[in-house]
Formats: sequence, structure tokens, C-alpha cells
Amino acid sequence: MVFISRVICVLRTCPLPDVTGSGAAPADLPQLDGQWIEQKTKKAALKLEKLDADLKNYKSNSIKESIRRGHDDLAEHYVEIGDLSNALKCFSRARDYCTSAKHVINMCLNVIKVSLGHARAQSGAASAAATYNLAQIETLGTDGSF
Repeated sequence: MVFISRVICVLRTCPLPDVTGSGAAPADLPQLDGQWIEQKTKKAALKLEKLDADLKNYKSNSIKESIRRGHDDLAEHYVEIGDLSNALKCFSRARDYCTSAKHVINMCLNVIKVSLGHARAQSGAASAAATYNLAQIETLGTDGSF
């Protein structure tokens, strides 16, 4: 959700040029459904609150397996909402509570998976920004004002 919110914010402030050649006017594009976004954001916040409370409860009981599972659940939730930085932190925190080699391997695979996703998201955002900057330069060059 965090990544999506940032993309939406960027698109609102600096609309990208039409590179598809379809000539579609902005009015022809689908409208943003604010109610759906609000509903999903509230639902994600409630789930996050529940998972946080569960993790605190597991920590007070001092059961390593439950704490590890709580960190994994919280990390998976962060992945679902697109907050890969926090997902990476939660998967990494689970390391201290791994009780078997299988748990360590699973934790390492999760960290790798999220790290790759995070790198791809950053790369995609950089590509989009570069494309926008290139389009701005091309626009400046066509009207003769540099």
C-alpha cells in the first residue's frame, strides 16, 4: 500500500506523457476509486494492529516458536500491502527465534525473496522517473526553450 500510494501521488503531481500512441485523453482513463483504497487501507491497519498485539502476547509468554511465527506473519502482511522494507526487517528479526535448520533456511529464503522484490521495485521506480525526465527534456527541446 505504501508503494502504491507513492506511485499514485507521483502520477497526480506529474502526469506521464502518452507513449502508447492511442491518443487517449485523461478523461478516458479509469478513475481512482478512493473508497476502495480507504476500505483496503483500514482493513490492512486492523490486521496490522491484530498481528502486532499477537506478537506482543507471544513475547510476553517467551515461546520462541510463537515469536518466530509472529514475526513471519507480520512480515507476510507487510509483503501483502507492499511495505517491503518493514517485511525485510520482520523476516530478519525472526532469525533470533529460529529453533531448527529448516527455520533458518526458510528465513533466509524469505529475506532473499523480499530483497529481490525491493530491488525490482526500486529499479522500476527509477526507470519510471528516468522516462518521465526524458519526456520532460524532449518536451523542452521541441518548443525551443532550453
